[in-house]
Amino acid sequence: RDFIGEVSTRKSYFWNEKGKYKIVAMDYGVKWNLLRCLEELNCKIEVLPARTSSEEILARKPDGVFLSNGPGDPTAAPY
Repeated sequence: RDFIGEVSTRKSYFWNEKGKYKIVAMDYGVKWNLLRCLEELNCKIEVLPARTSSEEILARKPDGVFLSNGPGDPTAAPY
């Protein structure tokens, strides 16, 4: 069963819009506290759905990509 698809955001959104470092956070079940920690490190964070392609991620030209933890077995996700 694909638990990641059930908990991931459906649309991208900005957690915050200020920061020196542009970070893309992949939402596989991300905890808000982890986003707050990145924000404290001066990161501007855009949260993306789990099914976002690598091309879409790289098109945003991030300084870094954060892969969140998530529920269940990741091999159950077909993406």
